[in-house]
Amino acid sequence: MTSGGLAPCLSASIGQLVHYWVAAHRAGEISGLELRFYNAGYRGILIGDSFILPESDWDACDDLNYLGGSPIGNSRVKLTNEKDCIQRGYCKEGETPTEVAARQLLKDQVDVLHTIGGDDTNTQAAHLSQYILEKHGGKVVVVGMPKTIDNGQWIIDSIVFFTNFYNDTKLTRHFYFCFFLSFFQMSTPSNKRLVPRLLPSRELNFLPM
Repeated sequence: MTSGGLAPCLSASIGQLVHYWVAAHRAGEISGLELRFYNAGYRGILIGDSFILPESDWDACDDLNYLGGSPIGNSRVKLTNEKDCIQRGYCKEGETPTEVAARQLLKDQVDVLHTIGGDDTNTQAAHLSQYILEKHGGKVVVVGMPKTIDNGQWIIDSIVFFTNFYNDTKLTRHFYFCFFLSFFQMSTPSNKRLVPRLLPSRELNFLPM
């Protein structure tokens, strides 16, 4: 599931998740692999809008590494905003979005839920997993993947931004590179470290770490 705003890394994250789950399955490390995708973030979970990826399409997901956006869509629906979910018809009066989502995941027999999104997305997923355990005695392991890294660290002293244009005629594709040079103030003014951060455009889809 991808949730929140669109980001360059979403499609590539999906492609890599599929790649490694499939590799583990083929190596005999897991059995009975079923890859289910929920459309439009938490909205898809709330209304049961999902699909199972056919095994014949597993290998084709490697192509997602070269795409931006998200093939399964995003939404900013929050399980914590009960009023909004009721108004949109995602749950009924007297129901909580968390309970509706919990029942849907249990119905779909989800064992591991990958949430690709920001802080809200992954925090809500963790609470949902805890709720399923406490209220239903079920177990859904949540593995969150951050799609954005906020520049709010106290150790960052300043940032320099510049762009570079690269034209690969073989691929007939244009890539725009954005580099962030973060100056980290350590213990003393003389002990600074220059750490480059690469933030490619939505066509490249790599998440800076």
